[in-house]
Amino acid sequence: MRIHFLLTVLLAVSLGFSTGTARDQWVISGHAYDVDTLIYPHLVGPGVTSAKFDIPALPLKVSVTEMDLTNPHMVLETCMGGGYSWGVETPPHMATSNTRPGHEVVAAVNGDFFITSVLSEIGIPLSGQVSEGEMLESTHNCACFVMDRNRRPYIDRLRFSGQVTCGQDSFPLNLVNRLRYYVEDIAADQSILFTNAFGRWTYFGSSTGKMVLLRPARGKFLWKPNGTEPCVVESVFDAQGLTTIPDGKAILWLKGSFADHAASITAGDLLNISFRLTFNNEPGDVEIHQLIGGSNDIIMQNGVLVQDWEELHPRTAVGFNADSTRLYFVVVDGRQDISVGATLKDMMGIFLALGAVNAMNLDGGGSSCMVVNDEVINDPSDGDVRPVGNGCLLVSTAPDDDQISVIGFEPGCYSLLTSTTASFGVWGYNRYGVLRSRDMQGCTFSCDTQVGTFDANGTFHAASQPASGNLYATCNGITATQHVTIMKPRLKGDVDGDDQVNIDDVITLIDILLSGFHSNTAPDVNADGKVAIDDISDLIDLILNQ
Repeated sequence: MRIHFLLTVLLAVSLGFSTGTARDQWVISGHAYDVDTLIYPHLVGPGVTSAKFDIPALPLKVSVTEMDLTNPHMVLETCMGGGYSWGVETPPHMATSNTRPGHEVVAAVNGDFFITSVLSEIGIPLSGQVSEGEMLESTHNCACFVMDRNRRPYIDRLRFSGQVTCGQDSFPLNLVNRLRYYVEDIAADQSILFTNAFGRWTYFGSSTGKMVLLRPARGKFLWKPNGTEPCVVESVFDAQGLTTIPDGKAILWLKGSFADHAASITAGDLLNISFRLTFNNEPGDVEIHQLIGGSNDIIMQNGVLVQDWEELHPRTAVGFNADSTRLYFVVVDGRQDISVGATLKDMMGIFLALGAVNAMNLDGGGSSCMVVNDEVINDPSDGDVRPVGNGCLLVSTAPDDDQISVIGFEPGCYSLLTSTTASFGVWGYNRYGVLRSRDMQGCTFSCDTQVGTFDANGTFHAASQPASGNLYATCNGITATQHVTIMKPRLKGDVDGDDQVNIDDVITLIDILLSGFHSNTAPDVNADGKVAIDDISDLIDLILNQ
């Protein structure tokens, strides 16, 4: 990754100023990088916080949403694009369309890779999906993120198996709500179950073989990932292409040699359909409540890199910490001058810095999107937000309550330059942490004396010297505290951080260049197609001539 650091340094060599930001260091792909906090961690829902970071040396913009899995008023749900397996929807629209009283979506990200090349299958996720304990789509030895009913997260590869039994006849169920696993030809001989989750109709090409219309033997269909669903056969008929799936019912399509089984199935028969999802590594049975896939790449398990994808791309990924109490969604912007994208090894470094030791890659590229409190906080590489096949939602299930019990400074960067002025907004939350106001009125402000002062109009005047301390806002007897750092302007050419641009910075850059020559990771400064000692000379001239 050194080349991205060097190119950024070269662009920043000319004398100038960069805004001060709170700085930390993350180790990414073996290198320590300064990290600026662009949006400080802030409350977005019960037990959920969000923040945004910048790694200017790469450069890389990183959006993070963190969930406390022990909070009783927050749940994770997977959702389908447009409400069906076959369909697409933007993550912002997923958030609003799934919000209702007592079920308020506070954050959302895109989910799995999905079919885009076959019109009649657009939006079908590639890796399977479970939502609220219902199998929406079967998987096939794919890397998946799983949440059980007790909110415990897992990352593993899962295999699906199914069985259909009617009287003495029994045969495999190959697929649920999908025609194929990727873009391979649809198999000539197979059995496919279409439930209401697939859509209003079956696949339009389902015109050969036999179809079996099923209703629940009792109550309604549950379609548990590991369980048996008793069904009553309503009718058996020749497949006729696009066929309506009646509400509360299902259609079993038997094609090729599987159509022979229809001879032993008649109206009124009891037919059992069994599902089984098996983890590759997790011992015992897991009661799967939510499941979503991605690129089929597990980034790391127990802090150890599992798979890398060495190309730089925008990324969306999910991870969790060692004791499975903290969940992290990370979106990295890419394919832009201000954020080039990340490899999976880079993503591992980001997750480790946040506190996660297990992580999995979701869909990325132009699909990468993070929504927080109804706002897209990353910069999608396509410019516009892309409709996607499915997504993950963080949902507040707290009781409805509009009374403001907690306030906080509006999201933003609270690292300010010396002798500058700023005005701050204040947000209001109910007692559960659900956002209820973005514009609290009548607030009074104060601060620790070392960081500056507030005037009578509520405008903050930063101190003339570097300092750190707290800002305070009070409204209706409720007080918010926000840490603030007052910083001097930083010279862009000050590579070694001594507040000067001098020969020491040239020496530092030469050391970096020389350390990169052996692996061709140093930049070709003079654009002659080679990385050579001449580049050092050109670099020195570039710095000294500023």
